[in-house]
Amino acid sequence: MVLTCPGFISQNCSDKLIEAFQYVSKNHGSSDGHVRKWQYRTAISAVLLREAGIRGLDARLGRIRQKAAAVVTRFYGISAPAHIDYTLMSEMKVGDCVPCHADNEKRTRNGVWRPNHTPYHHCTAVLYLNTCGLDYEGGLLRFPSTQQQIIPKSGLLVGFLSNREYEHEITRVQSGRRYSISIWVSLDSRRAEDWKAASNSA
Repeated sequence: MVLTCPGFISQNCSDKLIEAFQYVSKNHGSSDGHVRKWQYRTAISAVLLREAGIRGLDARLGRIRQKAAAVVTRFYGISAPAHIDYTLMSEMKVGDCVPCHADNEKRTRNGVWRPNHTPYHHCTAVLYLNTCGLDYEGGLLRFPSTQQQIIPKSGLLVGFLSNREYEHEITRVQSGRRYSISIWVSLDSRRAEDWKAASNSA
């Protein structure tokens, strides 16, 4: 079962996060690895959003990611110590989509599942910052194996395990721009994202 939690953050908070993203996207290149830009997508390591200069945003984002991780791990009954390993904010533009995949495994050409490049991801949280049908068209989150479809709305938190049971895809964005924050959680403490240190050095 996929976790859905509407109203996880306010519209004002969503707007501030989008504002911060747009500032960082405009003022940072791709040379440092924290900002990645493609024709149809921009992805920014969330630790950089503090550079937007929006008062209190760094602390607020830190609380959001910790709360999201706690909600998802509790929903799936994960009792082992869990650690956020990466926080990423993305902007999907017209024409962008994400093919069907799992977050910690990949299926080979002969149909065999193998660990992918992030096998330490245990569960995934996605927080939507704007609304499908209002701010953009397309960009639906689909889980083909369960035939479940999520229509993104501002403030909606979605959570799921990172394995093959929750293979998912994002449909093509047809108009507008789609904003979201992805938070990956690991049971491996060595993979923990050093949020405080990263923020201090950003």
